[in-house]
Amino acid sequence: MFNPFYCLFEYSAHDNYTLQINPHSSINPEHLNYFKFIGRVVGLAIFHRRFLDSFFIGAFYKMMLRKKVALQDMEGVDAEIHKSLSYIIDNPIDDLGLDMTFSTDDNIFGELKTIDLKEDGRNIEVTDANKHEYVEQVLHMCSCLGFFANLLSVSLHNGEFKDVWTNSSMPSWSASMSSSHKI
Repeated sequence: MFNPFYCLFEYSAHDNYTLQINPHSSINPEHLNYFKFIGRVVGLAIFHRRFLDSFFIGAFYKMMLRKKVALQDMEGVDAEIHKSLSYIIDNPIDDLGLDMTFSTDDNIFGELKTIDLKEDGRNIEVTDANKHEYVEQVLHMCSCLGFFANLLSVSLHNGEFKDVWTNSSMPSWSASMSSSHKI
């Protein structure tokens, strides 16, 4: 289930033990159904207090619990991105000539695509005045993978996976999750 060769998960940049969602999992047209299935398995394992021999990055757990991903969490996702974003936040960047915009390039199976972090982002320069917004947008892009984490955590709600557990048998920590975040 968690094998990176299935393109649903990949090893984090930090090590070969912790997993994160593969941002290109959509290469498999059934990836959403697989994530729902994995959500059921994880939900059943939690309910029956069984150990799953897999470990996820800290940001993934935060996304499953619908917590905001912070800059420090990026270190487990990609140490280089964390280092770059930290530098941007901690230093003046206007005079560095970084030529950064509110966009990023993504290599999707050999094809380079530019992704706007906000509307028309490739035409908006990152400056000292808007660098915090830029970092927030990068974090948001990374936590958009949280959509898949939400699919995994949907079994913790009383909606779609009632066959996993009922309201009375749900783990107590799931009560703190807001029902306004349902998928």
